[in-house]
Amino acid sequence: MGGGYNQDPYQQQPPGYGQQPQQPPQGYPPQQGYPPQQGYPPQQGYGQQPFGYAPPPPPAGTPGMVIWGFILAVFCCPLVGVILCAVGLPEAKRRDSGVGLAYAGIIIGIVWMVLGIVLQVLGGAARALR
Repeated sequence: MGGGYNQDPYQQQPPGYGQQPQQPPQGYPPQQGYPPQQGYPPQQGYGQQPFGYAPPPPPAGTPGMVIWGFILAVFCCPLVGVILCAVGLPEAKRRDSGVGLAYAGIIIGIVWMVLGIVLQVLGGAARALR
């Protein structure tokens, strides 16, 4: 075997190891490392439309189901009104319009139903006592 190759390569230090870095000659600005890297343009996510087209805006205003549910809950059919308001509530939340009306329709409809049940029970008890 040849001379110099017997040594353990992991024990050797590369040339220039442990020395001070060289300074640039006078008149040159000191180097600060690599220039800043430019990032990649943002990727389009799933469902985004190309070429700057915006998605259509959500329909504006209170959902009709919530309006009809409130009217029915207040005036004639509280059970149907509560159902319509409960079904229309997610759409009202998505549109961010009519959420309070939906909750009011649900609450008023439940109050009317409980009041109707209480009056039925009281009416039946009054007839039974005659």
